[in-house]
Amino acid sequence: MVVLKLGGSVVTIKNGIMQSRKGAINRLAKAIAQARLEQPGLSLILVNGAGCFGHAVVKKHEIKDGVRTLEQKIAFADTHWCVNQLNQIIVRALLDAGVPAIGLPPSSLLNQENKRIANFDLTKVRQFIEFGMVPVFYGDFVLDSVQGGSVVSGDQIVPYLARELKATRMVFASDVDGVCDSDPKTNPNAVCVRLVCEKNKYEVLAKLEGAKTTDVTGGMKGKINELLEEAKITPIFIVNGNRAKRVQKALLGKKVKGTLVKI
Repeated sequence: MVVLKLGGSVVTIKNGIMQSRKGAINRLAKAIAQARLEQPGLSLILVNGAGCFGHAVVKKHEIKDGVRTLEQKIAFADTHWCVNQLNQIIVRALLDAGVPAIGLPPSSLLNQENKRIANFDLTKVRQFIEFGMVPVFYGDFVLDSVQGGSVVSGDQIVPYLARELKATRMVFASDVDGVCDSDPKTNPNAVCVRLVCEKNKYEVLAKLEGAKTTDVTGGMKGKINELLEEAKITPIFIVNGNRAKRVQKALLGKKVKGTLVKI
């Protein structure tokens, strides 16, 4: 079992308004299909980030810190509608590539408590996997017992699924080559760290900066913080999603340019 996260910055034009990167999505879909052909027994779950389909709406309507008013509830539903559109674009590309993908909305399957996953009904997920299908989740806006509603990011969903479904590895397709000692988008001399382990994790975190375009789910430092505990159980590969072949290799557990997080 492998859980793959397609970063929002890979599948969308992040500063755009509901603009997907269809070429990148199609290339990734074909790479995923090829990995399944190469390893027919590969069980796979996908999670796509929301990118510009979600973050802009959340910021515009100021619902990051809770949903109370009618206007905010409409914004909640609007955010879900927007991110669902992106998910359907990705699912369509996967289907066209020969992958039996099915989009599953987190808002229908999980609840949060103060912005953290409180419960997640995985019954249908397990059934789809056993049936040989590929569930595709996404960053979404969900019910929250404290906030009313809150964002559940793909970076929360991936480790939760990996832990509960006992994945052998997690793969994160980002828009950079891996975890770097500074932001490679602003520093051309940034060096990517090939291994984040118990010995160097604090040093790496100290050097990390927020992503060049900070979204409502945090930059690279926030993402790594989210994953460190899980990396004690399940190894994590972070690769450049703009290089579809690297994603394919990572899915198959092959040697690939990127960062391995293993604590």
